[in-house]
Amino acid sequence: RPKRRKKVTLKLKKGMHPIRLEHFDSGGATGIALNWSGPGIPGQQWLSDEPSVKARPRPVIDLTPKGLDAVIYNNFIQGTTARALGVGYPEGQNVAFSTQNCGLELLWHGNFINAGRHWTARGQGAEGPMSSAVVDLSKSIPFRLSKQALTEWSDQLVPAVQFNGYVMDKQRKPTFTYSVGNIEIIDSITASGSGITRELTVTSTKSQNLAFKLTEAKAVVNGKSVRVGDTLSIESTADCVNSKAGTFTNLELKQGTNKFTFIYSWN
Repeated sequence: RPKRRKKVTLKLKKGMHPIRLEHFDSGGATGIALNWSGPGIPGQQWLSDEPSVKARPRPVIDLTPKGLDAVIYNNFIQGTTARALGVGYPEGQNVAFSTQNCGLELLWHGNFINAGRHWTARGQGAEGPMSSAVVDLSKSIPFRLSKQALTEWSDQLVPAVQFNGYVMDKQRKPTFTYSVGNIEIIDSITASGSGITRELTVTSTKSQNLAFKLTEAKAVVNGKSVRVGDTLSIESTADCVNSKAGTFTNLELKQGTNKFTFIYSWN
């Protein structure tokens, strides 16, 4: 460390010279390093092993809900966009909602997240879920304003999305609001011991189709049921289809308010 580094300049005669270095460490990581330099010597030459910086272990700040209130984590979460909100529910369910893509991107159960990384030093980097039971649902905007997108999902027809914020109930459980093109969506999540129930309240100015991507992961579709790997099942209010880009369902919108329910259950 610059403030603790000591430099000594010696004028040496030709020949051998003994060097004695006394060192005392009163606490913390032990270690000492010695190097030398001089005329005609490239750089610094180490007389001891080059010093290694040992990273201090991050403290564990487990944000898993302990009471009846949900916990919201507004920081960098590994596996989703830089602008995302993590929500830990007291029922043991956890989600990461991307406010950039306006989509549910991660779902896991068990412990929520360790905030230790972001409470030490400058808090750099992204922290992953504090659980191995994680399903990666999506990494992009999950909506298209066309029924044709069910079979021809195109990245050229990405609708404009706008996150409009969230409101919390008395137990700090959030309800997200956002717009997709000219459509307004209220996205409400209710947790239970077996998974989550997600209700989309969609307000449309006209009758139209809204293609909704449930997951980008490999899935098995059986009508309105979707099985993601061996861990998660999704029940849709409409039939689902597979394509190269993921698993989708078509939401047929009438002018006015429409409601759709999706149930995510752990197998």
